[in-house]
Amino acid sequence: ALLAAGLAAGYRPTYAACGGVTNVATETELNDAIADFNSQAAPCDYAISITADITLTGYLPDIQNEDSLNRLTINGNGYTLDFNFYDGLRFIGTIVRVEDLTVTRGSWAAIVVFEGASANGDLEVSGVTFNDNDTGLRVYESTLGSNRAEVTDSVFTDNFHGVIVDLGSYARVTRSSFENNETGAFVQYGKLVITDSLFANNTDDGVSQTEGEMTLINTTLAGNDQAVDMYDGDLFMAQVTISDNEDGIEVGAFNMDADLTVYNSVVT
Repeated sequence: ALLAAGLAAGYRPTYAACGGVTNVATETELNDAIADFNSQAAPCDYAISITADITLTGYLPDIQNEDSLNRLTINGNGYTLDFNFYDGLRFIGTIVRVEDLTVTRGSWAAIVVFEGASANGDLEVSGVTFNDNDTGLRVYESTLGSNRAEVTDSVFTDNFHGVIVDLGSYARVTRSSFENNETGAFVQYGKLVITDSLFANNTDDGVSQTEGEMTLINTTLAGNDQAVDMYDGDLFMAQVTISDNEDGIEVGAFNMDADLTVYNSVVT
């Protein structure tokens, strides 16, 4: 009877921990759920389900559990996580999936993947909207091997940068759109593969590259100030349409050594 009364009054059970789903509707609950995941021993499949829009009043804890048998899923259920100009979600040496969430007003990056003390970060993103952040997603440099991010069916809009991939790290983006950012995607010595995606109406560059490797396949760049700005590195394009941009492709600016390969593409 006491348990029934407690539930009726809004009592929350203990965090579900491994194998269950922990529902969070407030900043405090999200902070506690992150701390709980960080403390779990392997093996652990941990799920956080966001059940309301959340606006932060301070920094979230770093998300760091470096055991390769531990995995975290964050399901946004269509809700918004508003960082309120604090740092975003910081994944350190952790295996994570983020889905069905809008992330906005993140300082530096809404989602960033770091290496940890002994492990690289490994991130999956699906159905996430990155809106009005300094950078939507950043895959930070790695000395341990390669931080990784796989992005599908996501939207990057009104950010300063949509995606940044740094030295020694890797990202793959599929079926996603980059619109009305300053720069859609930027490679700084890392590796980025983009397929079946759209870059439109970005006010500086659709894609930009400073060394590293970039691959564009079956992707459209339209209405950007500059479609492709490639200072250095290797760029491969196949089945790419570049049209109605203020400027098309710039390769090897400032006498840098850039290699461009184009197959079966249209530039108008």
